Amino acid sequence: MVAELSAIQQIITSLTGLNGLPAVIVQCVVTTIYTCMLTQPILRRLSMAIQLTANLQPLVDSVSHS
Repeated sequence: MVAELSAIQQIITSLTGLNGLPAVIVQCVVTTIYTCMLTQPILRRLSMAIQLTANLQPLVDSVSHS
């Protein structure tokens, strides 16, 4: 990932003549926020599935002992 960010910085610097570091920082922040927003519902569903599994365990135990 560092190589990709470095390449983006170099491209921005060579195309615009400006310092590419601020653009790379903005890209990192936006990517981090987007990733958090994307993974939050997935983690919430995973947590619910784990909780459901834990709640079903007594039922599974009672059926297997019958």
